[in-house]
Amino acid sequence: MKLAYFFLFLFFSAPVFSQRGWLGRAPVCLTQSGSETPLSISVLPKTGFLIAHRPYMSHLVKDRNTAFELEFSQQDNRHNATADNYRFPSRGFSLQYQDYGYKEVLGSSYTVFQFTKFNLIQTKKFGFLDFRIGSGVAFITKEYEVVTNPKNNAIGSKWNAFVNFQLVYSKTWNNFLFGAGLEMSHYSNAAITMPNLGLNTPLCFVKAGYQLGQRKVYTTNTDVFIDILPRVVSRFQVNVIGSVKQNLPGYNLSKYLPVIATQVLYRKYLNYKWDFEAGVDVIYCEANRRKYDDKSFTMGETIQVGIYAGAAANFYKSQIFFGLAGYVYNKINPAGWVYNRIGYRYNFNDHWNALVAIKANIGIADYLEMGVGYRL
Repeated sequence: MKLAYFFLFLFFSAPVFSQRGWLGRAPVCLTQSGSETPLSISVLPKTGFLIAHRPYMSHLVKDRNTAFELEFSQQDNRHNATADNYRFPSRGFSLQYQDYGYKEVLGSSYTVFQFTKFNLIQTKKFGFLDFRIGSGVAFITKEYEVVTNPKNNAIGSKWNAFVNFQLVYSKTWNNFLFGAGLEMSHYSNAAITMPNLGLNTPLCFVKAGYQLGQRKVYTTNTDVFIDILPRVVSRFQVNVIGSVKQNLPGYNLSKYLPVIATQVLYRKYLNYKWDFEAGVDVIYCEANRRKYDDKSFTMGETIQVGIYAGAAANFYKSQIFFGLAGYVYNKINPAGWVYNRIGYRYNFNDHWNALVAIKANIGIADYLEMGVGYRL
């Protein structure tokens, strides 16, 4: 399982290192002006609470949550296709410690994550209002143990994925910055190890930091852009996905079981920021075959076939994709006929990509998808 978490961290962290255009074929500028600003370092003390998003989690809510984040950020103020479309976004990584207010059962967490920060409002007089999306890996010191920690019905493993959404206002004086904001964080292992209800924590915070160079307000680029084999070509893509899933504790033969899936997508270009995609999923999940202790199913009856439609947001060589789907063949029907997914795709070149995603049954994680794709 450590290998699965390594790949989880690898793909969630990749956006921070993807610097240039789309698939090597993005619109590029004849003259790229500007340069990335020097490093910005900030500290964010936080306070909040744990949400009991299931009635049987209410016993986990005890005291207020506290957290402390150390953020390293850099603005992309080069005039190129991506920086101009997103009006000089910022990227970086953070280290965070969090206490959930119930150390005996939930312990505390140590998280490393990458992020991209998108400008909502930016003026020299007002300052900056940003929306930040972050993802990474968290180590939680306490997990479910049937004998030693049975009260922790939210987290079944020490290593977990971390997702963070943040709204933050900041203002600079000379090279110093100050700000405040709100955020929501989610910790879970995507049902790799059960139980997996996850931890959801809304937090408020203040922010103080120092910039080694001034953050710039976006100005319209007057350079001429040309398309070199542009991404406007709509294409089919084939994804091969592998995963593991564990049955709930208490079922017979509760252990890690394989998931193998194939997805055929048609990806249609909408504009520089967005693609539309639709396709067919063919899924074999051994855990579904053993869903019921008193029933047995053939391999053919275990296969699920679904029709999927969604969208993908593009930045640099990365995509965040999400969508909704429904099964057309679902003999066992372990969790209903509708499912959804959200994930991250990194494009190595015009054809090959890698992906990691969470497939869920209307918000309840089914399993973590890890795969490779080939765009025809």
